[in-house]
Amino acid sequence: MGSARKIAAQPPGTPPKPSSSTGPQRSPAQTPPRPFKWWQDAKWQTELGLTNEQATRIEEIWAKTEPRLGDGYRRLEPLETQLSKMISGDDITEVDVLRQLDRIEAIRSEISKERTLMLFRIRRVLTPEQRTKLVEIQSRHSDRGRGRSPQDSRH
Repeated sequence: MGSARKIAAQPPGTPPKPSSSTGPQRSPAQTPPRPFKWWQDAKWQTELGLTNEQATRIEEIWAKTEPRLGDGYRRLEPLETQLSKMISGDDITEVDVLRQLDRIEAIRSEISKERTLMLFRIRRVLTPEQRTKLVEIQSRHSDRGRGRSPQDSRH
């Protein structure tokens, strides 16, 4: 899932919840980042040679998938919170923890499948040349985010 992870992320309208003193804080790894809709960005469209039709089709794919991803994340968070409380408790068995983990992992699997299928569908809209160019552009932007220039990543 290397560079594909950069395409889609946190569904719109799903900001990270503020931390509370009673619940666990979500780490950045648990909270998906906000999406960057590269297919709507004029600079990316030009650089990729993306047509209006392609951008529209990609947006339709995103719009169809986003509610299911958002639902998955909303169902996942309370189960993770409950697991943290269970682990902290004294009257819990390993079987109870395993049952809760099974619930959590089932939802994580659903989210992963939805996301992967969305990325697959989006990439099918692109030509092979556009897919190659998208990976190059994403790599450049990823390198900038780490404070490195693209030349640094060649070493």
